[in-house]
Amino acid sequence: MSERKHRTKEEIIAEIDSKIAHHTKCIKSLEEKKHNILNPKPRKKKLSQKMIVEAIKSSGMSIEEIAESLGIKIEE
Repeated sequence: MSERKHRTKEEIIAEIDSKIAHHTKCIKSLEEKKHNILNPKPRKKKLSQKMIVEAIKSSGMSIEEIAESLGIKIEE
């Protein structure tokens, strides 16, 4: 049978330090996930026709001005 190799204190400490660094990185990743769950980004609303019409109404533009800015000719 081969003899068991004994590691030095420095080798054992280096291995423990590498394990601590790995777990610290994992903890940081989990804390970031927790933060994202507790503070979600606000959802973006899709631009809809209703929103556009409301924005136009609030701007005070007339129908003729809107048509002109869009390049639409209104025949009377």
